[in-house]
Amino acid sequence: MTRETIIEDLKDVSVGKRLKAWRKSAYMTLADVSRMIAVSQSSLSEMENEKSLPSAKTLQGLCSTTDLNICWLLTGQGPMRKSSAESHEAADFPEELSNISQDPKLKDLARILVRIYRQGGPEKRAHIAGFLQGADMDRKVGEP
Repeated sequence: MTRETIIEDLKDVSVGKRLKAWRKSAYMTLADVSRMIAVSQSSLSEMENEKSLPSAKTLQGLCSTTDLNICWLLTGQGPMRKSSAESHEAADFPEELSNISQDPKLKDLARILVRIYRQGGPEKRAHIAGFLQGADMDRKVGEP
């Protein structure tokens, strides 16, 4: 059975089954996805086992950090993954996250960045964005 056949067969199944199929096709564990989108493993498991539907927070996390096509997830329509132009950086993001966990200094810096971004308010977020834009002159933060 080809990958395309499997994807075609998933059009008529539940959101949970499609979520699980995408996760497995991306070679990710529940723990991997949980870390990426800041949703508990148990919540993801409940979704995959059709005990609950994804929340707006979960959908936003999946959309912004992965190559999963949310339209496909919810309806079974369209491709499983976003177009390569849309998802190039999102697809690389899980690999980048694993690199962070392997470098203790980078891991500490990432924790500080996330903490400041979450707790610092709009002014601190603007400072972070400004710094990153200055450090990465080729591209602006938030642009593909």
